[in-house]
Amino acid sequence: MTTKRGRVTTGIRIPSALNRELAEVADYLGITKNALISQACREYVDMQQEKRRQKGRE
Repeated sequence: MTTKRGRVTTGIRIPSALNRELAEVADYLGITKNALISQACREYVDMQQEKRRQKGRE
């Protein structure tokens, strides 16, 4: 289901230790765990897309 802001709700299963670490990092940064995960995913996708672009130039 897409929300008014163009977002979707999804669920992921992660190890409890990783969940704890994510919560700690998010708290340190003053953001929600959801925001941290979204930011990490965005950065990863951007990095992969850049690698694909670079590979295409070779």
